[in-house]
Amino acid sequence: MTIKTHRPNGEAGLTLIELLASIAIAGMVVGILVNLVWMLAERAQRLTSFNAAQEKVLTINHALNRMLRSADFVQMEFNGNPAASSAVVVLWLYRGGYPTTAAVDTDRPWMYNATTVVPAISGGQTSQATIVGANCFEAFEFIQRSASSWDVYSVPATNAQAQSQTPPAVSGTPLAGGVNIEWMFPVLYPQTSGADFSWTNYILGFLHPSTISSGTFVNSFMMRLSAPYQSTTGQQMNYVLASGYHDADVR
Repeated sequence: MTIKTHRPNGEAGLTLIELLASIAIAGMVVGILVNLVWMLAERAQRLTSFNAAQEKVLTINHALNRMLRSADFVQMEFNGNPAASSAVVVLWLYRGGYPTTAAVDTDRPWMYNATTVVPAISGGQTSQATIVGANCFEAFEFIQRSASSWDVYSVPATNAQAQSQTPPAVSGTPLAGGVNIEWMFPVLYPQTSGADFSWTNYILGFLHPSTISSGTFVNSFMMRLSAPYQSTTGQQMNYVLASGYHDADVR
């Protein structure tokens, strides 16, 4: 018995073999298209992940640069326990004013020997280590959420809040959330297990490491900002940028 696979002249339609072949080819084409769409969607998702990481880091860096350009003094406050992911670091930004002679630390030019601001100074206070006549206008609040992840806020601030080390209340959406921050200079670390923050200077070129207290005015600082993303090849990567501040008037 023989199965006919040809059509008589003038007969319309497909044979069974032709129909099965058409279905198989159509299935292959659909499979290729689905795979292509999946690859494009996955690539788009990873590009979105990169864009989100980049946006977080650049948003913080841009905000810091914009505000620090108009600041004359920067005061650093830190409290909480980094080992318990409960730390808060505040950068208080001031305009105007000047340091007293006693506030200038020639051995550590990256900082002032001062933690206070006074509106004016009289002759009897010339030996006082302080900043005179500066006005706080902004606070950057870095709130720790996990071992290395922080939420960052920028809010208007006053001298009263800065000098009492009472950061303004923050609410709503932060400038950026879930950003990894490494405090590079001064280095921020817990002195002992369960201890509060301490700053120390490990930068080459300074002869002696030194610990300073919360609320110290600084001329320089540096931090490493990063945010994770998945690359187009599927690798886990980090978008990294170093950000910081240096007072060019202080040598």
